[in-house]
Amino acid sequence: MFKVFNDRGLTLIEIIVTLAVLGVVVTPLMSMFITSQKINTESEKEYKAIQLSQKCMEEIKSMEILDTNHSSGYPYDTRKNAFIREFSEDGYDLTVQIKRSGTESGTAGGTNPADEVTEFSTLIIKRTSPSVWDQDEGKYVDKGNGEVDITITDSDKQNIKVLLNADAKIDVINERSDKVNLYIYDIVGGTLYNCDVSVKKGQVNTFFNNYTENADSIVSAEKTAKNILYDITINVEKDGKPVINEIKGTTIFKYEP
Repeated sequence: MFKVFNDRGLTLIEIIVTLAVLGVVVTPLMSMFITSQKINTESEKEYKAIQLSQKCMEEIKSMEILDTNHSSGYPYDTRKNAFIREFSEDGYDLTVQIKRSGTESGTAGGTNPADEVTEFSTLIIKRTSPSVWDQDEGKYVDKGNGEVDITITDSDKQNIKVLLNADAKIDVINERSDKVNLYIYDIVGGTLYNCDVSVKKGQVNTFFNNYTENADSIVSAEKTAKNILYDITINVEKDGKPVINEIKGTTIFKYEP
């Protein structure tokens, strides 16, 4: 009788040929799979970055007046001549720049956020002479070279006017239960000073790049609608690398920041 099956098995050459054929077929498929995964991952990153930037853009456009709060808003950066905010969300790093449309300087104009303020304490920061605010009561500690510690208690006024005659670094401790408004002024003289504010305790609204002609007074003026156009630029990075190109937009603030 004849045997139906051959029980010799596979030879070594047949096994090698089979593996070679599988390798030729599987390698491109694996490469295609890995490439597809990379593309999907990058697409997800880009989609998330676009979502975050659009969310930020809509929040800015919903404001009648730009929030210049140092901790949560868009404070003015005299070095970049623009309102700047850098923050992180969901593992992405966003940089937002807001400039007055049609100007390279990005200056916001001469309207002072403190124009309507009548009750405030005044602190003059100079490099060559002591500051003047509550010197005898120890409300501040002058470390020299423009470095100042400020402590605000319930007995102090809610509004603090800071006049700069030098670059400054200010550490603020707010022991009040409500927010304190810190108005940073450059005394007019052709120089814009750098001022870094660090809030160590409590809630502090910080308003940068204001102007006054002298250290003794601020002329009060009614705040009127300006309806000025501003340019918005948003960049998004992840792990130190750009995720998307710049997203740009415009908005009109009813009042000057």
